[in-house]
Amino acid sequence: MKSVYNLKFSIHQTRNPSPFDVELVENAFLLWHLSWRRTFNELGVNVNLRSDDFLDREMGLLTDNNQPIGMLFYNWLDTSRLSNRLHSYFKDYPPSVLEIVPQSKIMLISYMTLHESWRWRFTDVPVSEMLIGFSVKRFLQSDAKILLGYFRNEKRTNQMFYSHGGRPILTNHTTYNVDVDYAFIDKELAHDSTNQYVAEAVNTLWSQWLGSKGLSRPPHGLGRGNFKKATLA
Repeated sequence: MKSVYNLKFSIHQTRNPSPFDVELVENAFLLWHLSWRRTFNELGVNVNLRSDDFLDREMGLLTDNNQPIGMLFYNWLDTSRLSNRLHSYFKDYPPSVLEIVPQSKIMLISYMTLHESWRWRFTDVPVSEMLIGFSVKRFLQSDAKILLGYFRNEKRTNQMFYSHGGRPILTNHTTYNVDVDYAFIDKELAHDSTNQYVAEAVNTLWSQWLGSKGLSRPPHGLGRGNFKKATLA
């Protein structure tokens, strides 16, 4: 049984990583590209997976001995701007979802990637849910009002998101030939996982990363602002 406490968490700008991190980010790209080509093939989806979807986002990364084993991607769009509402990022979002989401700064998460040797049956704590936990931490350190994404039901990533305070917008919708839930979290809903083992692991690795940088908050992104609860009704 592998211990997640041997892992390290970090956040990277994939388009312009620091010179020290270029090799690590490129190795993460290889894992991401291989994993998602396999996933789309298994789902019977014809996708020409270019590097654009990797390069235009921030990456929350888990490594084992400096080798990438899991990642989740973060992006920020201000949907009060028409140009952002028409962004290709939203091509997989039904109009009914975007009609409900407030026109404001939104953090989006996508492309959860996990090395097969770190799947739940091999670890003491589910790494997939940890990746969601890190994204919630990152959300709380940004000035985005809403954390938004869609989650595969058969993988139970929807339930992992709900365990952090997530609320459904649209459930059991078929996207890429698989049932997904579209869901959100706002600042008042967000909390650590209800799974205490996930919460403890995320808090430990998050604190270790901040401590390694001599920080109390992430160095990149939008920064914390004043927040009001966003109503999706």
